Amino acid sequence: MFDFLECSRQLFGNAKSYYEAAAEVNAQFSSTIAMLADQSELSSYLGSFKNRDTVKITMKACVDFIYPMTDGGDWRVAYTNFLAQSEPDDDVEINVHITKNYDDCNTLSIYCFERFMDYYSGLSLVDLLTFFSSVFSHHSYIRFETLDAVVGLYTHSIGFCQEGEHWPDAEVVREEQLKKCENASLFLNRIDFPLMPYDFEFLGNTSEKNPLLISLFNKIRTLLAYLYLANSSYIIGEKMVLQFSPSQQGFAYNINLIAENTNACQLFNWAFGGENAVERTGITRNVICLNCKTADQILGINEEIWNSVKSNYILYQKKTTEQYIEMKKQISAFIVDSSKQLQELIYNLIEGLKNNFIAVIMFLITIILTDSIDWEDFLATHSLNQDLIFVTRIFIAASSAYLLVTYIAMIIKWLFFKKGYHQLKDSYKEIFDDKDLENAFEHDKVINTAKKNIIIAAILIGVVWVGFIVSVYFFTNCPMQIETVIQP
Repeated sequence: MFDFLECSRQLFGNAKSYYEAAAEVNAQFSSTIAMLADQSELSSYLGSFKNRDTVKITMKACVDFIYPMTDGGDWRVAYTNFLAQSEPDDDVEINVHITKNYDDCNTLSIYCFERFMDYYSGLSLVDLLTFFSSVFSHHSYIRFETLDAVVGLYTHSIGFCQEGEHWPDAEVVREEQLKKCENASLFLNRIDFPLMPYDFEFLGNTSEKNPLLISLFNKIRTLLAYLYLANSSYIIGEKMVLQFSPSQQGFAYNINLIAENTNACQLFNWAFGGENAVERTGITRNVICLNCKTADQILGINEEIWNSVKSNYILYQKKTTEQYIEMKKQISAFIVDSSKQLQELIYNLIEGLKNNFIAVIMFLITIILTDSIDWEDFLATHSLNQDLIFVTRIFIAASSAYLLVTYIAMIIKWLFFKKGYHQLKDSYKEIFDDKDLENAFEHDKVINTAKKNIIIAAILIGVVWVGFIVSVYFFTNCPMQIETVIQP
């Protein structure tokens, strides 16, 4: 442990001023040359600072001493000369400036925790939001290493600890939770203030720990809880405006007068802690709108509101369960109906193929029985008479048209089938979120399977059908090959 302020007093005398923020420390002391530490004590003092930080010490008497040396010389020699060139009773003004830097573990030093808290507790809540927003714009978490005190306080993303101290496990992934907050709420300043209540919710037991820090973080946590619980919200200047329903007017509040409210924070954790954040926040807002008609009533959200929200959610779950069961029944009925429709579609294709096959056979039989082909003339001239060729072409055209009509009828029935499926699915979009809906419909397994089966059947039947047509065409237009078959 390094008590920077006390060690500095012992080396440099009385402290005239002290300022510490997250970025820097500036301390001024006054003493006499005789009271200053020797070179070895100053060396030990300098070794106590964190390597990640940059320290600059300036001493002004009749001559000056600056650490570190600007010319790269040995500071020990310069300090010894400074003491030797000054009279023991000469007054000396000492300034210690520390520039703080983050290390690879997002750690930042706090040299005097009490003075650090004095500075930040004196800021407005808007200034605090601005500060932490700037921190989280570059880091997913921050670890304040307190060098002069044991604080031991942690949130999900902010820690006040000593070197090597264990950070309690946090179940909240900041980026995912922040995205969930943005999806379920319309906080208009979310780009300027990418913060959430989890950033300021302490983990573990906080009893007998720094009350000032706990109170400050609880106020910020409450403020952010209200901003996300509202249907729409924004911050302008030192005020925030909350609107819990589009049909009701918004309420304006002085941010600096917001008091911590555990019930509001519990409502936020409940609403945004589960999978159905949109539904939970909707129920929470409805209950608040029904029970809180004034600005003061909203700030005074109590346990009754919390209990009412839980009761309404139980009723909502019961209703949703009934709707889910009804949906599964409709899906089952649709699957049965779709199986019948699928069988009908395939049956129509097969029936069309059968009719075409019968037509081809009848056509060939008719030609043979009516002696439409003079085989002796056919073998001599290698050609059919023009009347037969004309009739055959009409038959091929009719068969092709029949195939086309069959496919068009199949496509129309498929489109009606697909439309009915999507109408059933869309009817539940307002009740279930996309994830639950996809799980209930098994990621469109029914319609995808039906589509696959229809395509396979259509291709197979189409190939056979076209084969019949090609055979007739071949018979009509390629008599040389027919002769080869008849007379090998």
